Amino acid sequence: ANDAAQAVSDLGRYLRGELAPLTPVREGVGPSRHARWVRRMLGTSIDTAEVYQWARQELVDVVAAQDALAAEVLGTGSRAGDLDAHLRADPSTGMSPEDFPRWAQGVADEAWDAVVGRLLDIPDGLGRPTVLLDTPGGGVHYEEPEPSRSLSGRVLRSFAVGDETVWPWAERTTVLHESVPGHHTHSGAQSLDPSLTLWQRYLGKVPGCNEGWALYAERLAIETGLLSKPADRFGWLAARRWRIVRVLVDLGVHSWLPVPAEIAALPGAGGGTQWDRPTVEAALRAHTVLGEGFLQFEVDKQLGWPAQGLAYVLGERVWLAGRERAQHRAEEVRKKLDLRAFHNRGIALGSVGLDLLTRELG
Repeated sequence: ANDAAQAVSDLGRYLRGELAPLTPVREGVGPSRHARWVRRMLGTSIDTAEVYQWARQELVDVVAAQDALAAEVLGTGSRAGDLDAHLRADPSTGMSPEDFPRWAQGVADEAWDAVVGRLLDIPDGLGRPTVLLDTPGGGVHYEEPEPSRSLSGRVLRSFAVGDETVWPWAERTTVLHESVPGHHTHSGAQSLDPSLTLWQRYLGKVPGCNEGWALYAERLAIETGLLSKPADRFGWLAARRWRIVRVLVDLGVHSWLPVPAEIAALPGAGGGTQWDRPTVEAALRAHTVLGEGFLQFEVDKQLGWPAQGLAYVLGERVWLAGRERAQHRAEEVRKKLDLRAFHNRGIALGSVGLDLLTRELG
């Protein structure tokens, strides 16, 4: 323990005394390094200016969809913030963190019954995912089954200290993202596929492929009726809004693109043309419902992990485009797209770069 403490202390002195003076003043890694990070995280190259403009419009569209849903539920003139406040007004509609695993297990089991054997197939031995509480901190992640199969695929959710009320409408889409039809039926299935190498099954993950599938899976959940209630659809839109603003933050910070006027005008943004920490904070505060502690964690992550924020919606774009092309080919020969076969074929590829995924999905 003493040796470990000394090693951490030495590392801290090195970071402050030797490395920090060499770092650039401007936030972000810059366009050249960012392009390499994009290739690593996505398995493709992107036109940063095109994606930036696309994400700006996507953000406008998702805000409009939230406002329209608020007007549908609360009446003409209501906005997204009004519906968010309305849904949080009655604590009896929430649950405690301790009640979350039982509720979320029910959500995952319902999704399993609706999806497995209908929209996709799973390998023998995978089984239903298990939902568990993780140590306090805030966040959620999926863990594939153990190679020995002694542990099933697991969704681990943690809550920040002090969180007393958990809102089902805000959590449902996340449970589906992590379990079924999300990561469990993609990463979990691949972990038990003997046709893939151990590297492909457990280590060689391409975030753009995996997170793109999980975001695409949220749309499958809507199509299957698993997010049919207005409150649940609002939760899905809120999660999507967060993923889209991440794209703007990542490209702006790390490829040094100018701050859009609508972001610069936000309270706390400062009105400048260069992205900095206050601007990132302002963008995330305006377009997410994250608690302050988790918001600061998210700011740190986006500033320090280039291209991570791109994986979700840009990966989803590839899955959606592949499905659209497959649909078009089926229509050309007057057939109906076999969606189950399409999903099985895509999952069987393993976790691959988006260039390869685009080619193989046709």
